[in-house]
Amino acid sequence: ASSSWRQNLHPVWDRVLAQYFGASVPNSQIAPFRDFWNVVIDSTLFDSSSSHERKYWGFQIFEKVLPVLGEDQIPLVFTTNFMRCFVNNLSSEDRFLNKAAKHTMTAMHAKADTNEAVRLTLITQLLDSNPNFDRMSRSKTVETLLGGLDVSHIKHYLQYLTKAFLNQDGPDSNNMERGKRIDISRQWTIDQMFSLFRNPKVPREEGWIKSILEFFLMHAFFDIKKVDAKSKYTEAHALPTPSLSTATREHCRNRFYGMMAELSTMAPLAVKKESDEVETVNYSRKLNGTMLDGTFWCSFALHMIVDLEKNKNFESLVILGDEAAKAKKTALALVTKIQDKAKKASKELKPQYKAFELLFVQMILQLYVEPEDSTNILGELHDCYDKVFATPKKANGKKAASNDDDEEEEIQPVEVIVDILLSFLIKPSALLRHVSEQVFVIFCDKMTKTGLELMLSTLQTKDNKDDMFGEEEEDDDAEADAHNQSDDDEEDGEDGDSEDDEDESEDMDVDEDEDDNAPVDEEFRKKLAAALNVKDADDEDESEEELLDDDQMMAFDDKLNEIFRQKKLAKAQQKDAKQTLIHFKNKVLDLLELYIKKQSSNELVLDLIVPLLSLVLIPSAANKPVHDKISALLRNKLAKIKDYPRDVNDEAVFEILIQVHELAKKSPDAKFSGLCGDLSVLLVKVLIGGQDEKTAVGETKVEAPLKKTRGAKGKTTAAMDPEEAALKTKQDRIVALYSDSLKEFMTRKNSNLSAKMFMEFIERFPHLAWHLSSTLLAYTSPKATVKSFRQAMAFNMLSALVKRLSNKKTPEFEELFLQTLPLIRGSLIETFEGAFVESTSEEIKSAKGLNVARLREILKFAILSARMVKRAEDRSVTEIWETEKLGPLLQKISEDSRFSSGALRSMIQQMLVLIGSDIKLPSGSTKKQEKQQKRKREAEAEEKGGSKKKAHRSKKRKVGGGKKESIEA
Repeated sequence: ASSSWRQNLHPVWDRVLAQYFGASVPNSQIAPFRDFWNVVIDSTLFDSSSSHERKYWGFQIFEKVLPVLGEDQIPLVFTTNFMRCFVNNLSSEDRFLNKAAKHTMTAMHAKADTNEAVRLTLITQLLDSNPNFDRMSRSKTVETLLGGLDVSHIKHYLQYLTKAFLNQDGPDSNNMERGKRIDISRQWTIDQMFSLFRNPKVPREEGWIKSILEFFLMHAFFDIKKVDAKSKYTEAHALPTPSLSTATREHCRNRFYGMMAELSTMAPLAVKKESDEVETVNYSRKLNGTMLDGTFWCSFALHMIVDLEKNKNFESLVILGDEAAKAKKTALALVTKIQDKAKKASKELKPQYKAFELLFVQMILQLYVEPEDSTNILGELHDCYDKVFATPKKANGKKAASNDDDEEEEIQPVEVIVDILLSFLIKPSALLRHVSEQVFVIFCDKMTKTGLELMLSTLQTKDNKDDMFGEEEEDDDAEADAHNQSDDDEEDGEDGDSEDDEDESEDMDVDEDEDDNAPVDEEFRKKLAAALNVKDADDEDESEEELLDDDQMMAFDDKLNEIFRQKKLAKAQQKDAKQTLIHFKNKVLDLLELYIKKQSSNELVLDLIVPLLSLVLIPSAANKPVHDKISALLRNKLAKIKDYPRDVNDEAVFEILIQVHELAKKSPDAKFSGLCGDLSVLLVKVLIGGQDEKTAVGETKVEAPLKKTRGAKGKTTAAMDPEEAALKTKQDRIVALYSDSLKEFMTRKNSNLSAKMFMEFIERFPHLAWHLSSTLLAYTSPKATVKSFRQAMAFNMLSALVKRLSNKKTPEFEELFLQTLPLIRGSLIETFEGAFVESTSEEIKSAKGLNVARLREILKFAILSARMVKRAEDRSVTEIWETEKLGPLLQKISEDSRFSSGALRSMIQQMLVLIGSDIKLPSGSTKKQEKQQKRKREAEAEEKGGSKKKAHRSKKRKVGGGKKESIEA
């Protein structure tokens, strides 16, 4: 009974097992171990009707037996009932014996670690018992065991899978259901081979990888006509029984191209040592997908196909048309020619030859699945190859001069290559995608502006594609509304972005409503009218309505179902087409990312900025994934390139910078404006070479014109060398552009610019940004800006600018800062006074719009300025800051209920100390002080009320006493 059950095994089991695995010679009179295990353990302890306690004993006995079993004895314990119980308890943690089954699995791993042959035996036994062991048990047991195999045992495992694939013969093998089971079993074998290849834990070696590739290729494209035991191809040693079905061959074909895609990105497994006789194989890191001898894996596969087509024992299952066969023959001859030239080519040309070899070979392989498209691409590749490696012809000077324009207009080979690679990306093939990226990296240094425009045009096909998908064009007003947002959202953003999210969700709801009101498809309307037998409104017929019988109604229902089914199918196709377009654009962006990474110093990368920014600017819910990827590409890749272009056309770069600022003025949100700021910083770095320290800060126009200029070191402007003069000219143009944008940000009420754009410029180029200090100081006045938020941002920018320059310890900076101090003091006093003056003018309203957050930004700059003055100025602090006037203003602000904040009061107190004021603010927060005053008033009121009550009581007593005396009298 289970009540007397004990967890540990009885000691008698040790004596019983010792009869089979003891040191003494086994007794011939006892039953064989196979029979003992089947009867006593599998049919008794692991029987489906056995209790959990008995099954637990069974797991313990298995763990005792497994360590002492030899390689040939292990299959004896993997019996049917044991495997069923083992898998069931592993499949879920809710199972009663789940922990016991996991403990047994740990024992299997420990046994596998003792011997590679035992590991392979355990794998085969688990798979024989249940081919989907890992999936059914929800574990990675088989995958982990495979990762521990060495190369020799991997080959044995592949032989095991090959045998399982070939030998599927049995009773009723011609039965349809049996045929389906055979297909499933063979497809499982194919998947196991593919999973073995993709398993990162398995040690890779060319030998067994070749055997898997040969297996897939052989059964995908060829039929074995005759067994040849002496053939170098292992698959020819035995015929599959029964013969392979079309579904199995198709599965082999898919896995073959999937494996080719993986191999195309795989680095060479090893590199030969350099010597005088043997050339280093891995001569270029650009070319992955090569074998030890430098041959492409795809070239190895193509060579195998050509060899098998010549072999009489194999019959090709793919018959090409005349044009495809001719294109294949021409391409094969050219591939041989390219391989010969690549061996003798220089280091510069060798990658290009290898790239063309890769393209031609992959297109020949694609002939077997897409003969028509591949034939056309092979022709284009041939022409492109001739142009790339054409020998230049000698020409007279006049002819050369006359042909210059024609050569410029002629399509460059790299543009043809880009067009071909884009055609690869349209197809949903991982193999062609990897090939496109590999070839693109090789030829990206030859890229032309037209080639980049071709790639960008694929990203700008929104209108045409949407028309093709039947979408409505967006109104121009929608785009204008998106751009003309005021910066009220930016001000409200200090408290949170919840309102922006709500507005965005409302906009999306509107878009959905517009989609619901889309016009009905005219063709669908006609089909529906024909099915309903509805006549036009113009044909007025007074005849009676014709009634339908049951058969006619059934036919009518079938017709309606077919019409709506086609409509549903058309919608699904439109959705798939949209998704395909998005995937295609993402692949193109991957190529552009590769170009930015490999050619960051090329001037052409700057030509990507404006087109990509323009795409991000246009709002579109359908293209949001593409827009997000473009934004990430610009922000994380292009804006952060370190090896930026240096030899550039300054006018062209200035034109791009101007366009970026114009796009920033149309920003739909602060995020886009910040992106424009990052790219503007990149362009400024390209223009001045990142030489911000060479920018003199002494030329800034402040309150009083300075006598010192950049010639403070002994040079005058006239005496500058040409390089310095050119640099100064570029700096002046940059400052003028930023000053113009800053003016719009500060003075235009509905400006879409954000402060982040200018903060990026200040952080990266503080010396150059100091030229904006006079402009910023002008906008710190409440009369100069349209909103108090902009005024606070002006103080914030000045604070960041002063911090950056003070940290850099620029010699001229302190003197210049002190000269700007009167302007700073005047702006602060004017701002604080404006907060209390009653007026209807816009500038005073702007000043009264101050809140705690904006005052904190202003006071931060004021405190920073006061500390700078205290450190550098010898004059009296009270005289510099006009403490008699500024001190009471600060005190008045601290007492105003609108600015109730403990942190703000603390900052005001710091400022009062720095300017030498004797005013001391009461400690504690405003609310606390108000509560104390309120309690004090209540206490005083209670005291007054108490005295009145006492007087009333005493008066009452006197009146009562008088009445009493009159009564007595």
